[in-house]
Amino acid sequence: MPEITYDNVQPLVATAERDGNSMKCTFKCPITGEEFTASAGLQHGKAIGDRVATKAKQDALYTVRRSILGMVRSVMGNNIVGRAVQDATSEKVRDTQRDLKYSDKEKNDAIVRAFERVEAKFAWDDSRSAWVGKTD
Repeated sequence: MPEITYDNVQPLVATAERDGNSMKCTFKCPITGEEFTASAGLQHGKAIGDRVATKAKQDALYTVRRSILGMVRSVMGNNIVGRAVQDATSEKVRDTQRDLKYSDKEKNDAIVRAFERVEAKFAWDDSRSAWVGKTD
């Protein structure tokens, strides 16, 4: 049995969604179609480069948000409709900024940890070089 890595788990991922500080995942057997759900907490990596890149993306989105809100305000005005559009735009960009709180690697690491929680339901198939659902 190989080491569990994101590359060999990824084909099983039916869904992987960030839920606060966790990744909620559904893993699906490619043969039986059986699904297993697990979650794992997101953890910040120790690599300074990942943190710097994430912070730069967040800062860029903040600048984009301010620019978009300025354009919306100049086009729509500061009336009720204009404020509603500004609020919706602002919330959408904030959601994107929250998603950038964790790097792709940090999310992938959480997916691997989630798979480890349901690993007993799967077996490594050497002929396919893939994880498959265990048969009883």
